[in-house]
Amino acid sequence: MVTLGSRIMSLEVAQIAYFFYEAKTTYLLTQEGQRMVIEYSLDKLTGLLNPHQFFRVNRAYLVSLGAIQSIHTYSGSKLRIELQPAARHELFISPDRLTSFKTWLGK
Repeated sequence: MVTLGSRIMSLEVAQIAYFFYEAKTTYLLTQEGQRMVIEYSLDKLTGLLNPHQFFRVNRAYLVSLGAIQSIHTYSGSKLRIELQPAARHELFISPDRLTSFKTWLGK
């Protein structure tokens, strides 16, 4: 359940592209690009969501597998991912998360 203005609505997990934290607020972004404020922290969401569907790429983003549009090698030991819908910032997988990210992808 998410709040959108004065409405509380049900949202299927498959509709979620990713979650992100910005300006002390956690947001959900749908596959259609609709942004919604949610009351859960990214840490709480990481524990609630299916770990096969969502991965915490950094401190500010928790992404669904279906939202990853492409992955690029960046400076040798990092990966840069592009999301659909596009994220506001470039997203990098740091070297300390690289192995778990590749495992999550099935590589």
